[in-house]
Amino acid sequence: MKSKTSAIAFILAAFGASDAFSQTVIDFNSGFSIDTVLNGQAASQPGLAGNWNSATSNTSFVTTGTDLTNAFALDQTGTANRVLTETSTGSAPATIVSYASLDTPQTGTTYFSFLASTTTDGSGDDYVFSSGGVVGIAFNPTSHDVNAEFNIAVVRGAEVRFRDGATARGSASTTVGTNFYVGTIDWDASGDETLKLWINPDTTDSGFLISSPSINISTQNMGSSLTSIGVFSYEDNGVLDNVRIGSSLSDVAVIPEASSFSIIIGCFCALMSFTRRRVAKS
Repeated sequence: MKSKTSAIAFILAAFGASDAFSQTVIDFNSGFSIDTVLNGQAASQPGLAGNWNSATSNTSFVTTGTDLTNAFALDQTGTANRVLTETSTGSAPATIVSYASLDTPQTGTTYFSFLASTTTDGSGDDYVFSSGGVVGIAFNPTSHDVNAEFNIAVVRGAEVRFRDGATARGSASTTVGTNFYVGTIDWDASGDETLKLWINPDTTDSGFLISSPSINISTQNMGSSLTSIGVFSYEDNGVLDNVRIGSSLSDVAVIPEASSFSIIIGCFCALMSFTRRRVAKS
């Protein structure tokens, strides 16, 4: 029995606890039809509670011709290819944060990831009023105004920024097209949080967590825990997909490739063979 327990522990560790989905998954696929307005819709995806809260009808779910998860091998729920983008291309409104509560507040260290794809359309430094290609997520939002919230915004395929409301706290260069953003937030009861963000890391190797992040911000008073998550998009040149929140890297990481599974299975078989030989000798 002890040998079997050890073998099970080994395989769970190798698969990173083998979670099918992270604690919170927002991939915009389950519970929504095409072009569904976010406001008032049930937050039916894993880890969310209540309804989505949004101030306008500008933010919709749409189906694009590109599956943003293909390059990063991420699990999805429901119907694939549905992503968050902005369907209104009229006069420039304020960028709206739509948000939903988590069913369980996150303390300690929160791991998060998301996919974002933007173009180079648009100009100007203020992403709220410049046109084109701006998407992002907000932490513990209490309003729909992106200028009043802690947020990470990917801007026109050129830059990713962390902002404390209207104040930029850190930024890093990024590239046009789809990128995979992974980060951590260390929550502190006194409000002294630390946020780190990496761009396109190899999440099958946790070693990247000790490397220098693209953004590293401390002394941020974002609250003592994560209780809600917001999403936003401006104009129709930016796309957001697969927002994931969890308490471990495996909650938000990509799925190992087939070759990785082969190695894991081979190691497991070798362990079982070794265990049988020990039992036979005893």
